[in-house]
Amino acid sequence: MTIPAFPLNGSCLLGDCNYQWDTSKKTEDTILPHLLSEHRIVIASMNTVYNMQHYLQYWRNKVHSSNLTEHLHGINIHKKDGGAPELYYMLNDTSEEDKALRFRIYRETLDKVLKQQQVYTAEFIENLRSKMARAECLYCDKTFRDYKTLREHMRKKLHKKLNPSNTEFDKYYIINYREFGKGWKTLSEDKDDNDVSDSRSGSPTEEVWSDWEGAAPEIKCLVCSVVYTKFTSIKQHMKSQHCIDLDSLCKDLSYYKQVKLVNYMRYLISDSDCPFCGERKLPDISEHILTHGHTTTLSHELYNDDRYLIPALDNDFMLCCLKDVEGEEVVVIPEDVT
Repeated sequence: MTIPAFPLNGSCLLGDCNYQWDTSKKTEDTILPHLLSEHRIVIASMNTVYNMQHYLQYWRNKVHSSNLTEHLHGINIHKKDGGAPELYYMLNDTSEEDKALRFRIYRETLDKVLKQQQVYTAEFIENLRSKMARAECLYCDKTFRDYKTLREHMRKKLHKKLNPSNTEFDKYYIINYREFGKGWKTLSEDKDDNDVSDSRSGSPTEEVWSDWEGAAPEIKCLVCSVVYTKFTSIKQHMKSQHCIDLDSLCKDLSYYKQVKLVNYMRYLISDSDCPFCGERKLPDISEHILTHGHTTTLSHELYNDDRYLIPALDNDFMLCCLKDVEGEEVVVIPEDVT
């Protein structure tokens, strides 16, 4: 079995169909409706098809309108009005050939992602940049009249992360390729189920969730593992225990420069590198920062890189507590995009 190399066009699965689909758009808006409405073909277990172009091109070399039953599983669908049943065709991984094809595409896609991670990172950042240029919210996808209105909307609504339901970003997440057939949502649900199961083994359900509702989000220190639920408390902790004055470091910085600064510090400190002097692989990063006395200022050039817009810590609530220096109250009026 061989899989064709790039470039591939967006062709229909059937070799004798001239339909072309826009590969930059979602498959559920292009090729999948075409296959269903025009050819009564359904592709099952879509979560294990990691590259639709490769997948369809492989079958296109084999399948034609005249030999559908040789490669596809036929299913009679009975109509609700009692009319004659209609024959539909299904491609799924119950056949050894299809299963092997999907797994091979998965492995090739994983290899490509790992080799081109830097390329994907640049593409990912450019994708985010273009959305911001259009004044489009990264979380709810609403478009606003200008960037300033968008920024205030994202701050007030805490829309400071990507929408987990937007599959447009799935290809950038390495975790989606970690286990065949499982994306980050499935892996996360598996972990949550195991955590709940372990907790329930020793106490009733009511006790497991008794303190869950309304729990305040925790804010983690930039240097150590201490967490607080109040921003003022964590800032006071960092000032007293690590001599880091976050208010001074963020003074006169725009919101996104503050985000870059926080992420820059988290990235470097997590690697035991000093974010101030650049000394690397320190045996005790906390002691180094405390004793070297260079925590009052931080050159903007050190963290002036768009990669630091990407959170270094999952669900970092500190980023939601940062405030823009302008302090101007902006009325958020969404553009009518309908």
